[in-house]
Formats: sequence, structure tokens, C-alpha cells
Amino acid sequence: MSQIECDVLVIGGGLAGCWAAIRAREKAARVIMVEKGKVARSGKSSFSGAGILCPYPADDLDAWRREIVVRGEYMADQDVVDALLAEQPARIREMGEWGLGYERDEKGDLLRTGGLGSMTTRVVTVSSQEMMEVLRRRMVELGVRILDRTYVTGLLTSDGVYPTTGAVTGCYGFNTRTGEPQTINAAATVLAAGGLGYFYFTGDGIAMGYRAGAEVWGMEFTRTMDQMTFQERFSDIHLITFQRLGMRLYNRLGERFMERYYPEQRENATRQQMALAVILENLEGRGPVQAGLNHLDRESLNKLRTLPSTAPRVRAMEREGIDFGKDRIAFNVHSGFINAESGGLKHNPHGQTTLPGLYVAGETGGFPANGAGTIPLKLASCCVEGYRAGESAARYAIWAGSRPVKRDQVRWLEEEAFRPIKAGKGMAPEELMDQVYEYLRPAGVSIFRSAGPMRALLAEQEGWAMAAAELKARDWHGLVKAHQKRSYIDCIGLTFRSSLERKETRGMNLRADYPYRDDADWLKHIILKREGAGLKMWYESLPADKYKVWPDKLEKVPVQNPWPQHFAQGGRD
Repeated sequence: MSQIECDVLVIGGGLAGCWAAIRAREKAARVIMVEKGKVARSGKSSFSGAGILCPYPADDLDAWRREIVVRGEYMADQDVVDALLAEQPARIREMGEWGLGYERDEKGDLLRTGGLGSMTTRVVTVSSQEMMEVLRRRMVELGVRILDRTYVTGLLTSDGVYPTTGAVTGCYGFNTRTGEPQTINAAATVLAAGGLGYFYFTGDGIAMGYRAGAEVWGMEFTRTMDQMTFQERFSDIHLITFQRLGMRLYNRLGERFMERYYPEQRENATRQQMALAVILENLEGRGPVQAGLNHLDRESLNKLRTLPSTAPRVRAMEREGIDFGKDRIAFNVHSGFINAESGGLKHNPHGQTTLPGLYVAGETGGFPANGAGTIPLKLASCCVEGYRAGESAARYAIWAGSRPVKRDQVRWLEEEAFRPIKAGKGMAPEELMDQVYEYLRPAGVSIFRSAGPMRALLAEQEGWAMAAAELKARDWHGLVKAHQKRSYIDCIGLTFRSSLERKETRGMNLRADYPYRDDADWLKHIILKREGAGLKMWYESLPADKYKVWPDKLEKVPVQNPWPQHFAQGGRD
């Protein structure tokens, strides 16, 4: 059995993983990063809008904190919020020192603008591709060993069992091009494998940690309507860029409908608020929706041609004959696809999960500063959480040292890893997911949730999970997809079990049968943990005596915009 040894293993090569590897390498001798694609060319960080929360020490950070917590509907970990505001300036500065170019004003200062839904906080924009290239270069300079195209299927544990009562001791995976098995023995492991997303980001890290016995939180706030795009051939244009330049949304009747839903914020609403408004316009017969910048003056439009985050795409659109001074672009929201907003492996402000030796950063940890869904702070969270998790993991590795790999567990993980490619029967991954997406697509199932439909969905999910365990794969690429779909289906179960339990509407937990936020009874986390072959669930209240921002009254707050009544089907619990 071939095996690699290291002090700190980082699983995932996005922004959070890169920061974890960089900081770990500054503290520990041997650091390995594994990434299922290629670092700086795969993952959400490489094609994000790259609007990074950018606080200055001179800013009114009390006002920043309040906006983050209130927009997150009071569910944010306020210790993590404080760390984010205090430490992010250093992360911004360091990336600049390593060669990252930020957008700047005519004086040469960082150009800070508002992000989606923000009235007080500010972001600075960069080229996401350049950002990831800078971080990869920094890792190489420091001596981090990068294993591109390595897909991890499971964690190693000191007692060799799932769920473990011991510690996490590394991982098992394979090369996605050759199928070569890979066993990595690590004193500490950082999971930064992304969260849930549209088709390709399937909750591998969350599912992997849950199977090993780590606690999960916040899954009910996972979105099912995240993918907002312009017309198909321009789908990679970043929404946040158009929003901060003054984008307006219009329905089929020519109405600027965001004023009806969010009269103060309008198109400056949060991403989830905007998505909900677009879906309601379509459901009520006023779609399709279009986005326009044609109200802007020529000088403002010219910014599109100069900003690093928009210039390449704008040139491509202009070659297609789009004139931003005249034309509006078709705009839509794809519903029924689980996407991370919050929810992931529970951890403390230093990235430590409930399993010894396992740390987490970024989407895999559910962004605790985000609460139930707030302003754009995910990239900044990746920077600060990654840095903190890397440092904590390195300290643990030095203290704990390595533990031997359990050979029986490796053999079991190997059998499970390659089962789909040896299978003689079973569905292809795409065939199963067509069934899943078709079931989730109706808004009355996945977005506007109520007890009856969720119970029916969870019954279906059990069947999907059984089918996922028997998927077949024709090649190594298909093998990766088979494991990804299994993780995605596991996360569907965690999402809707949590949502069924939270009997209120908060964030993206849109309970059509409970159309109010209940601050009297639901300022608490729902925690899930694997127990044998089953699942254990319990609550943990937020520390009201410790947090600085708290609701003035603990009462039920009706939702701002009532939903179509026909979605409240199935009755209450």
C-alpha cells in the first residue's frame, strides 16, 4: 500500500484551502494540498465575482457588524464576524504584496463599492482568476506540495471506523485521470472542499465529514434557487458587477418590479432576495425578466469595458451585437438546485470541528459569519477562516503528531471508491440526477417549503440514496461524478430534515406553512450528527448574553412579501 505522509493535509484548492495551506506551511514542515481539478483553474473561487469584503480600521465597524448580523437574520456567529472585520485588512494587504491587482480609483486608492444587499459595508473587486493564480504561486514559493486532479472519497480515522470516536488521520482518494489510488496520512486535516452548488459543487466535504462523524449545522438555510444568469450564452457574467454599476430589472410589462418587493433596496437587495423576486414574477405570469443598464450615461457604461472583472465578457457580448446603451438582457433564476448559502460542518472560530484532527474553512464550514444569508462576505470569510484553520491545524499537528493508518479501513475505502467502475449494473450518474433535478425543480417543492411536500421529498431521497450507492461508471471521470452525486443526495437529506424541523421562515428556509420569523423560539442552531446507521438531531441556542447585536423584541415577525397561498400545501406539523 503506497502512502504519503504530511503534517497538515488540505483538501480543496479554492480560496479558503489556499489560505489554509499557506498559513499551515508557515507553521509546519510538510503541507500537502489535494484538489479534484487544478488549483487556480477549478472551483468556485476561480470564477467568482471576486467582490471581497474590505473593511478599514477607520470604518465604523460597529455599523458593519450590525449590517452583517441583521441581514443574516441574527444567526451569525458574532465572534467570527468580529474576527472577519479585524483580520481581513491584513489578508487584503498580503495578497496585494504577493502581486494581486485590485481595482483602484483615480487617486490610486482601493476602489470600494457596495455589494449585493449592502448599505454600509464595502467590497473591493479583483480578477478571480488572477487572485487564484497569485495564491497558487505563493503556495509553490513556500513549498506546499500540490496534488492536482486528486479526488478524495473518504477520511481516515484513528480507530478505523465510521462514525469515529477517535481522530481524523488523513484521507483516501484517486487520481481523476489515471485512477491511481492515493492514501495520505496526516497529523491534521483541513476540509475546504467547497459546499453545495449548481451541478458541479456537490457537498463532498460536508458529506465526507458527516459520514466520519462530524456535526453539521445550518443546513436548512441552504438555497434552492441560487443560479441567477443572463441569457444562456452570457451566463458567466457576474451578477455583482452589473449590480454595482446600477443594473435594473424589468418584468414583461416593463415594470421595475424590485420596487414592489424591496422598496428601499430595490436592485441592491441581497442575492437571495433578488432571486425570490424574479421567481415570483415568473410564477405570477409577469416574466420573463430582463436586466438593463440602458439608463446609465456613456461614461458609466464605459466602466464595463475597463474593469478587470467585466472587460473580457463585455467585449464578447459586444461582438454578439449587444449594445448596453440600448439593449436589455434576458435574466433568469434556476430553481430546484441545492446551493450553499449557509450550512456545513460545525466548527469553532478557529476552524476546529467536533472531530479531533479535523478542521474546516470556507463553504464546507457553512460560513458562520453569514448567518441565515447576508451581504457578500464569502470570499473574505474564505481568507480569514482559511488562515485561522491552517494555523490551528499546524499547531495541532505539532502537538499530536501522526497516527498509523488502519489498513482495514484503507481496504474498505478502496473497495467503496472503485465500486461504481466495477459495477455491472445500476444507473449512470446523469440518469439519477435527471430524476432528482426534475423532482426538485417545482417551486412548491424546493423553494416554498411546507411539511407535507418535505416529508414526501425525504421519502424520495431515501430511494435516491439507495440508487446512488449502486451507480455505475464507465471511466475515471464518471467515477468522480458517481461519488459527487452520492454526496449531493446525502446533503439533500440533511437540508430538508433540518428545514422540516425549523418551524419558521428565516433566510432561505422559506416555510410557506410558517410565514414568519420566530425570534422567541428559533434563535438557535439545529445540529445533526450521524449515529450508527441513523441520525441524531438537537438544538443549541445562540448566546444572547454574549452577542452585541440582538433583536429588540423576541417576537414573531411576518415575512415582508406574502407568497402565493397555493404553495402552503401539506399542513403544519
